[in-house]
Amino acid sequence: MQAGGSWRRWMPGPILSGLVLGVVAGLVFGELVRPLDFVADAFIRLLQMAVLPYIVVSLTGAVGRLAPGEARFLVRVGGGLLVLLWAIVLAVVITMPLGFPARGHPGFFSTTVVAPHEPLDLVRLYIPDNPFRSLSDNMVPAVVLFCLVLGAALIGLPNREPLIALADVLTRALERVNGFIARLMPLGVFAIGATAAGTLDFENLGRIQAFIVSYIAFACLVTFWIIPSVVAALTGVSRRRVLASARDMLTAAFSTGSMLLVLPALTHASRDLATTTVADDDETRATIDVLVPISFNFPHAGKLLTLGFVLFAAWFAGRSLGAADLVRFVLVGVVVTFGSMNVALPFMLDALVLPADLFQLFLAVSVLTYRFQTLAGAMHTLALTVLGTCAARGRLAFDWGRITRMTFGAVAATGLVIAGTRLLSQAIIVPRANNSLVRERTLLGEPAPATVRRGATSRAPNGDEDRTRAASGALDRIARSGEIHVAYPSARLPFSYFNARDDLVGFDVDMMHRLAHELGAKVVFVPIDRDRVAAQLESGEADVAIGALEVTTTLSREVGLSQPYLDLTMALVVEDHRRDELGTGDALRAHHALRVGMVSDAYYEAKARAYVPGVEVVRIPAAKKFFEGGGLGLDGLVIPAEIGAPWTLLYPAYTVVTPSAVPLAVPIAYATDRHDADFRSFLDTWLLLKRDDGTIERLRRYWIAGIDDGARMPRWSVVRNVLRWVD
Repeated sequence: MQAGGSWRRWMPGPILSGLVLGVVAGLVFGELVRPLDFVADAFIRLLQMAVLPYIVVSLTGAVGRLAPGEARFLVRVGGGLLVLLWAIVLAVVITMPLGFPARGHPGFFSTTVVAPHEPLDLVRLYIPDNPFRSLSDNMVPAVVLFCLVLGAALIGLPNREPLIALADVLTRALERVNGFIARLMPLGVFAIGATAAGTLDFENLGRIQAFIVSYIAFACLVTFWIIPSVVAALTGVSRRRVLASARDMLTAAFSTGSMLLVLPALTHASRDLATTTVADDDETRATIDVLVPISFNFPHAGKLLTLGFVLFAAWFAGRSLGAADLVRFVLVGVVVTFGSMNVALPFMLDALVLPADLFQLFLAVSVLTYRFQTLAGAMHTLALTVLGTCAARGRLAFDWGRITRMTFGAVAATGLVIAGTRLLSQAIIVPRANNSLVRERTLLGEPAPATVRRGATSRAPNGDEDRTRAASGALDRIARSGEIHVAYPSARLPFSYFNARDDLVGFDVDMMHRLAHELGAKVVFVPIDRDRVAAQLESGEADVAIGALEVTTTLSREVGLSQPYLDLTMALVVEDHRRDELGTGDALRAHHALRVGMVSDAYYEAKARAYVPGVEVVRIPAAKKFFEGGGLGLDGLVIPAEIGAPWTLLYPAYTVVTPSAVPLAVPIAYATDRHDADFRSFLDTWLLLKRDDGTIERLRRYWIAGIDDGARMPRWSVVRNVLRWVD
């Protein structure tokens, strides 16, 4: 009977079966399963419906019925157990870089302009100024603190029994609601698993394979071996029994990717496991009802494992972290993980002076890693609850023989995981000298016949020809010669630059090829001379000048400007570790002897001086000089964010910040001969048409946002790529 019961316990349950079938369906049908998003969203909303009310009534009632001595014991013992689990998990996290390949391979692509850094606000996260607003905003830590305070106020209060009895009734009612929803769990996790497996972009997985492989391996190690071994060593329950009790709860945690949604399942699993050691009575249930929601609000194993991305960033950037850095990593890491990891990780990258741009890579695959984070977090919460309950009932067993065996087993398992992930990472990562798509970008549209001149051009006329050309407009010259001459800068990312193939590409270059097609002409690119661009245009050496020319009153006196075709945002490029120091207007104005570089003309220099009085502005010929010169000893570079962002991808030690609360718009246009009103009017009409037909927006998404709408192929699936049943 026992053997049969054990076998049935390890048979796949309905929830696990639903998840497996969902993943299989996603792989077989690919994006055809997208309509199941409706079912997945509806199921998640059902789960959310009763969770916060359940926390309020169960936690308030459970704390309120405690005796003062019991409350003090839970704080003392629960805190010690929490620190123990933190120490074990952080020790594992520190070993994670040992599983990375021997050498990093920097280079990545993300043109997302870095937003101003959001500070970690623990006060707002944990202290509710309005508990009802915290409930509506899903501010779980603030709700829990309110319930703890309210429950603590009930301890020892006369005539508290009716209120506690009401809380008990409501708790049982909400448990029945959760029980009804739990019956739908197989269907819900099937829909979640199918949509995740059917729509996940495999391309994103290829960018940070070393971290993904290590994170999944270490999350599984902590979830299925180390934490269950700790529970087994301190309670005498077998590790297999721990995993059997947690099976359905872990499946739900991985499927939903939400700790909040599995709190009822955590409570049930904790009771099932704890009652193998202690009595299943009201005291045990009350202790579990207190520990589950409380432990939910402290950093758990999943969050601590996610801090391993900071260690990956150091490996990726080729930087070794010393002992002092690791101590700072541990001490600061625990504190920042009280909040969102989307705030904690950029903060940690700054604290250890690592490229902040790498955080964009984490976001690209967070849909996958977050599920393993939730998996480890759920097991951590289960272990803390069960150990705390056993401690409260005096049933923790400190068998040093068991603890020693557990320690050696954990060390051996960690060593095997390190060796395995290192071998696997080295096998799947294809070395590339530079995999930056900034350098690999090609023209989006069909190129027109073109010639690219790199040196001095012979286009400039002289003598009678000079007078003839001066008397004719660009439209006439283009019609007679069949050529449109375009003055271009060679390194104005992402508008005009040479890619890895040494081809001239960029937003403006793409636009000029399209213009040449419409004019039925060949395009000839000639190098621009910013000091004499007006002469180039007036002489006919160039018909139009490109390169994200910023519209200013100074430039408009020298050349004819088309209508603006894009608005950029003025920003500041600084070293990553100085983002907080220089990332706000107050910080800039408080900085003494601030020196910044600038490529723009006097118009934006005046704007900078008005915004930061006393700033020293150093004029530099091109942004390239700033980056290749290691910053030229300047505090930063004033430049449009859309131009600075791709440079920071090529030089990841820098980042873009927007210090102004009201961003300064920078309109850009094309330049023509100021006397040639006919060509300028033609250009304005053409730009209006390109804006209305979506060309400018498509090119903006491709060159500035890094989104290739046309190149994306349907996700691989069995029915599409193997059976060929659908196109």
